Amino acid sequence: MKLNVLLVCLTSIYFSYSVTFSDTINSKEKQWPLMFDYVGSYGGFGSVLGYFQFPTGIDGDSQFLYIVDSGNSRVIKTDLNFVKFTAFEMDSEQPLDNPWGISLDGQTLSVSDTENQRIIKYNTLGIKLSEFGELGIFDGSFDEPRGLIMAAGTIHICDSRNNRIQSFDDDYFIESFGSWGNNEETLDEPWDILSLSNENLLISDHRNKRLAVFNLAGQWLRDIVPKFEKGTVGLGEIKGIGIDSDNNIYVADPDNHRVVVLKESGNIVSEISVTSPEDVYIWANTVFITDQENHGIIKYRKR
Repeated sequence: MKLNVLLVCLTSIYFSYSVTFSDTINSKEKQWPLMFDYVGSYGGFGSVLGYFQFPTGIDGDSQFLYIVDSGNSRVIKTDLNFVKFTAFEMDSEQPLDNPWGISLDGQTLSVSDTENQRIIKYNTLGIKLSEFGELGIFDGSFDEPRGLIMAAGTIHICDSRNNRIQSFDDDYFIESFGSWGNNEETLDEPWDILSLSNENLLISDHRNKRLAVFNLAGQWLRDIVPKFEKGTVGLGEIKGIGIDSDNNIYVADPDNHRVVVLKESGNIVSEISVTSPEDVYIWANTVFITDQENHGIIKYRKR
């Protein structure tokens, strides 16, 4: 175990240099209304605890982070300082296969097991509680589920290849909305989802390169359109999204190697340079970003 911790620390030192150097350059280019200080980078390519292969979804609370280590087909639990690591129990009959999303609600975690076309619930000790779903186009089935949000027992899931959002209560199907398209009411591979302060749902519409707001009844309300400066690059095929206590929205934009931070009005308040951001989790003033190409987690602190 001591060797693993040492290896994680050495990887963190190497990884932190490249990120800090690029961020120093970027900080000279633009002074944003909201600024972030780089804290550290953790992980690196590998399968032993403390290392990752293509990490995706991330969620947590005041004590722990829960990270979907997709390439290693597992869920990792660690403290906020990345000192101790544990892996959730493996299902010997049908292990995880390329999982993506994760959502914590109290003492229950929901994980989208993408290639197995199912949702699995765990407790925070990593013990499997239940599962539901199968491959298909009908209610209650999935084609590559990804991001999900769980609140008060209800789960809203991005059924990405079916281009819809499905909602479940205690593992039972309630309703769905969405169909394939590129207009206001339709979706093209929805990737992640979160709940706004007014309980409306914000969806990262991956291939349509937009942030769409729907109410709980599945009615499109509006798009959040980022107000980029003239001549700058707009959003690419966005992935994970997060929100902080000040209702700042964080958007993983891997095509442009950044996380965009903006208000619901669309006003951009910051950008964070990341090689390949996949998902974002914010606790208090600390931001955690999964970086796929570097197989690690980047930690920033909001000033």
